[in-house]
Amino acid sequence: MTQPTPNPAPFQPGLVIGDYRLEAPLPADIGDAAWRADSLSEGEAVRLDVFYATPPTSPLARAAFALAKLPPHPRIAPVLDVLFQGEQTLLVTPRHAHTLADLPRPLEPLEAVAYAQDLLAALQFLHDHNVVHGALTPIFVGLEDSQIQVRGYGLMAARPRPAGSLAYTSPWALAGPPTPRDDLWAAGVILFELLSGDLPFPRRDPAELRLAIRTLYPDPPPPTLPTRLRHILSHALERNERRRYVSAEAMREELAACAEELAEDAGRRSSGSWQILPVGQADDPPRHAGRWALVVIAFVSLAMLIGIWLAIRRFEGKDLWRMTSREAIVAPSGGDFSTISAALNVARASDRILVRPGVYRETVTLTKNLEIIADGPPGSVVVESASGPCLRQRLGSQVAQGLTLRSAGQPAVQLDGGALTLEDCHITAAQSAGVAASGAEARLTLRRSCIHGGGHGLTATNGAQVELVECDIADHAGDGVRLDKQARLIARDSRIQGNRQVGVSATGGAAARLERCLLERNGQATLGNVTVAPAAELR
Repeated sequence: MTQPTPNPAPFQPGLVIGDYRLEAPLPADIGDAAWRADSLSEGEAVRLDVFYATPPTSPLARAAFALAKLPPHPRIAPVLDVLFQGEQTLLVTPRHAHTLADLPRPLEPLEAVAYAQDLLAALQFLHDHNVVHGALTPIFVGLEDSQIQVRGYGLMAARPRPAGSLAYTSPWALAGPPTPRDDLWAAGVILFELLSGDLPFPRRDPAELRLAIRTLYPDPPPPTLPTRLRHILSHALERNERRRYVSAEAMREELAACAEELAEDAGRRSSGSWQILPVGQADDPPRHAGRWALVVIAFVSLAMLIGIWLAIRRFEGKDLWRMTSREAIVAPSGGDFSTISAALNVARASDRILVRPGVYRETVTLTKNLEIIADGPPGSVVVESASGPCLRQRLGSQVAQGLTLRSAGQPAVQLDGGALTLEDCHITAAQSAGVAASGAEARLTLRRSCIHGGGHGLTATNGAQVELVECDIADHAGDGVRLDKQARLIARDSRIQGNRQVGVSATGGAAARLERCLLERNGQATLGNVTVAPAAELR
């Protein structure tokens, strides 16, 4: 006898649960199942998200009850009810006919910015009430008559993230619980998608997508977008905490200013015609003075128009935001430049050059007053040179921060003049000195930097002046620090250890002063004119 096939589904169309009659199943996203239902008392369509194995005492059920108590907000889909069917929790929310995922893309910039502003207002409300969405994607942004409402929030701490949310997940959320900064990242991805029609990490394979989110920078936004809008996108999808938006409200305020500019531009384009004012009657006094005034005004106006036209032709097709900003991005792909040297060639004084993770095989020659900053975790930005120094400076005042410098045959850093500050750098030269400074005009400062391996650690000669602060100079075949020919060194809170010859050598009229420095395991602690702080101050 054939056994009947059991129906494990606890729900079916027409079933009444509480005040709601089930109509038809919907695609599940935040829950294990979802149903379209009608409210019997209100006569309105609602959505029931079903969570299996979640009794009333479960963390998800408690979170759902807390969400139901949130005050109303026009951009938040409220939790209308929380029901239980056996060991299952049902979350009741309004049902929207459409979502942002249904919109044809790309949108016009003004329309996309309007949606993003409303979305950020919703996120700010949630964050103000200590609620994180945690899985924000376009399908969780309901759309009714161009008005949005966000749903699916506040449950991801007790649920795995939906698979469809991976493309909108921040690098930090891949390995940790959701936070407000993850919501801001997701909002940036949604805005990018609305404006470009594509994702900032266009990968299909989940493993490749995870790797891209974790290690790469997003694809650049379309160059046809207004420059300020592209700037907002870059900040929304910025890995560096110093340049990210601190809150949804901060990003929303900048979008509001951008929307005003977009509206003004649209208004000028729609009404862009010249108004010709009537000239006074022939017998209006003063007759000749008025005509000459009009001639002068016409001449000045013509000159201004010619100047504007020439300026447009001059800058046509160029990114004016980047031209006026003080930062340039260097990256193996997707940046403004692919090498540091190329960025230096067009940089202006006081510019900042942000170098994203990668290995850059080049000799960087510094001649302008600027900053070179590694835009990634320690050790991720490497400058290598097989035939020359990694950094060479002859004049100017520069700051290099967070770089790993590796040289094969010559000093990794060669300073022949100017002022150079190295902060949080790791320096290695296989056969020569790690850092070499020469000349009375050379001023070198190293802070929180390491010089490891190779011949000598640091050499200075011909009157060069060097300052070390919280540095580590260790494990060299020669001297840790070698000073000669009137060179001067002051070192504070630094360690000079494990060097086979002398820890600090100052000969030929050179001098060194060590304050609160640690000298140990060197072939010889000091040689020549070296002043060492009392032993009680060493650490």
